[in-house]
Amino acid sequence: MTVSTATLERQSTFTLKGVEGDVLTFSQDKHSDLKVRLLPQKQADGKLMLFEPWQKDPTGKLSRLHTERGYEWVFEPPLLMQYHLSEDGYPTDANELIRRFFEIMHDSEFKNYPREIFR
Repeated sequence: MTVSTATLERQSTFTLKGVEGDVLTFSQDKHSDLKVRLLPQKQADGKLMLFEPWQKDPTGKLSRLHTERGYEWVFEPPLLMQYHLSEDGYPTDANELIRRFFEIMHDSEFKNYPREIFR
């Protein structure tokens, strides 16, 4: 039995609901919560980065979170995301950056794709 694309999309949609330190909580259908630890990456200029453009998106609109698990957490960042993350100076503390990210993206939709489906 094959799963339709529409079913896969529906099954992979989560909403960002909580944050505790470097752990985000995603909820699906208000029934199941999934906690995911972020792994901020340091750029050449020393700034921390929580996400990057998602290579599998031909339009270039989607971004992928840096996480510890074997999943692609994909979302569409708001137009002014970088501006809001760097308000009052770009944070050097990872938890502060994650807190700002959560404030911007709370209740937003994320897609969760197991990496195995792309191999």
